[in-house]
Amino acid sequence: THRWNSRYCDLGSMRVYLAWSGARQRLRGRPCRRVFCSEVDVYEGDKRAGDPIQQAHQRTKAFTRYLHYHESSPTEEPSPIAELERAATARYRWHAPCPKCGHWQEVRFFARSGKGGVVGYLDAANEIVSPETARQQARYVCESGCELGNDQKSQFMESGRWVPFGCSVGTDGNLQGKEPASRRSVGYHLWTAFSDSINWSDLAASYAEAHAAGKLRDWWGNCLGLAYRPKQRVPLWYEVGTRLAATHPRGT
Repeated sequence: THRWNSRYCDLGSMRVYLAWSGARQRLRGRPCRRVFCSEVDVYEGDKRAGDPIQQAHQRTKAFTRYLHYHESSPTEEPSPIAELERAATARYRWHAPCPKCGHWQEVRFFARSGKGGVVGYLDAANEIVSPETARQQARYVCESGCELGNDQKSQFMESGRWVPFGCSVGTDGNLQGKEPASRRSVGYHLWTAFSDSINWSDLAASYAEAHAAGKLRDWWGNCLGLAYRPKQRVPLWYEVGTRLAATHPRGT
């Protein structure tokens, strides 16, 4: 008996409204108890419509108990979803015990000094190898030095737990560190390693492919779930104009 029309979907116990960024009437017109914002990093705002994320938040001001849910693949800094996650009162990262030694650690892609991440995509000179070579050599090295192959990825990931940012898990499995004082806003970091259909070889090969194609910006957001930070900041248009405003010799 659900009723659909151009304004809302009537589910009997609730009404569901669909809105999109840039549409002032749709974002401003209806009070809602729960607001779900998908792919917030590609929302479009302008001087007339304003910030679409803040407009969505205003929909719940009539209620004392409400929910704001945001998710997105991050873009280049400044990233709206990254800023929302940093502003959360409780932030969590996925930690898992090594299947071989039992050491608990945060699951990351980039290793530190050859440990605690995926390896095999660099050669002896720290140059990125070809995607085919990366796929053959890829493996995960835990912080204690144990090497985990593709066949141990599922066991490694599925045995983990969410741990507050800045905390760790001891050898006894208990949390070490201070838990967040408030859970009014909670942020979780998800990335491609959570997918059962992708192994260490796939991750290493995708990184080598993105580096060769000059698409690291997209790879960081879609694969790592992190906002990309270029090594050098791209100058603004007026900065370039100021540099070129002086007189220069021909051919400069």
